Amino acid sequence: MMASGIVFLCCNCCLKARHAQSLSCSVPIFPVQVSRMMWAQIKDLNFDIMCGVPYTALPIATCMSLGFGLPMVMRRKEVKDYGTKKAIEGAYSAGQRCLIVEDLVTSGASVLE
Repeated sequence: MMASGIVFLCCNCCLKARHAQSLSCSVPIFPVQVSRMMWAQIKDLNFDIMCGVPYTALPIATCMSLGFGLPMVMRRKEVKDYGTKKAIEGAYSAGQRCLIVEDLVTSGASVLE
């Protein structure tokens, strides 16, 4: 099903919380449009930096960062044993408030990890 540039998928799947669930979720065709819709909801929040949760939310967070001039960091799902070897890439300071951008939230377990 398609409405306003977003494809809605309906499926049965096993979520990270290890229980099966009938699920309706949206997959953006146009991350820029989705980032604008998200921005309209969060623009008045008080934060210093943003971070997209790997992997699906990264393009949305990137569009928000570029489109609205917001600083962004990237959290690696797997830390590499080469390069910078960091779990978080980008410039940030202790004490900054971070907006976590996620595309689908059920229990929040992935974000906490």
